[in-house]
Amino acid sequence: MVSARALNRAQGKLSQTLKEHEVRFSKLHERRVEVIAGLFGKLVALVNANRAVGFSAGGRNKKELDAYDAAELAVVDFYEPNEIFFDEPTATKISALLFAMRKLRTSKGQDPADTDDLEQRKLISLHREKLIDQIPMLLKALTTDFRILLGVSAIEDLPAKISEQDLPKTTV
Repeated sequence: MVSARALNRAQGKLSQTLKEHEVRFSKLHERRVEVIAGLFGKLVALVNANRAVGFSAGGRNKKELDAYDAAELAVVDFYEPNEIFFDEPTATKISALLFAMRKLRTSKGQDPADTDDLEQRKLISLHREKLIDQIPMLLKALTTDFRILLGVSAIEDLPAKISEQDLPKTTV
């Protein structure tokens, strides 16, 4: 028969193991939130850099093109070592986008300013725009993941309009 002392020791060890697991899980959870927020910010910066390229003299301003390239590389450099923190569907979408960006970057004349052929410039710019157009879908997936991790209601769960009746009553 197991003594009360042995039972208490076993319960203590089990309790300690559970607490260690909770701490580890909590840190992993916190890190995942940080990674999702970090990638979200880098994708927004990439979209903004792309807009600046589009607005600058037909996309031929070197400063804006360099900023776009830096933003694109920042997304890749941040995502690749952190890919493990994303769920499979989101990771697949992000990886496909980055693969297409890398393919465009390594193809001949990826920069519209690198060619004098107007049709080639238009084609490259169009291809880049199609890639950038996929980012809002990724931002929505990241937002959903982020809210789930934080236990925050999704926008769709909120009422369309908040009336005074919905607000808590306060006394002054």
